[in-house]
Amino acid sequence: MSEDARRKSNPKAAQVRIQSATASAYTGQRKHDLRKGAQPSYVDATKAEDNETLIDPPTAAQLRQVNEARRSLRNMRRAMRSDAAVAFVGILTFGAEAQTVFEALEPKTQAEAFEDAARAVAERLNTSLAGLVIHRDESAVHAHFVLPSYDL
Repeated sequence: MSEDARRKSNPKAAQVRIQSATASAYTGQRKHDLRKGAQPSYVDATKAEDNETLIDPPTAAQLRQVNEARRSLRNMRRAMRSDAAVAFVGILTFGAEAQTVFEALEPKTQAEAFEDAARAVAERLNTSLAGLVIHRDESAVHAHFVLPSYDL
């Protein structure tokens, strides 16, 4: 984050970012979330056991099946494109001051808060929470979540 962006951000805020992902992009994100394969240099492998999978993220193929089932309930004229988004991937993070408060909480309380927040996002978007992973092996605790790309 640039210094200018840091000055404009709210250090007391919780933040959610979400974006759509194709099957191939989601597969890469899922590997990152579950710590499969080579990891970026900012990951502290000595803290990996502190990570927590609350809801095992489905594969891209499983998400495609969920999306196809949801599409079948609608009057769709065309088949789902092969390059269509299969997921919305999200991250839950905190501003610097909020991070300090959040990290002082017990891991169980953190997990409950992350799950409540991710479920609230899913409900707001009229979809379901399909995966949720907490990372405690980076500079700040955060959670990654996944939602099917088609709403209910």
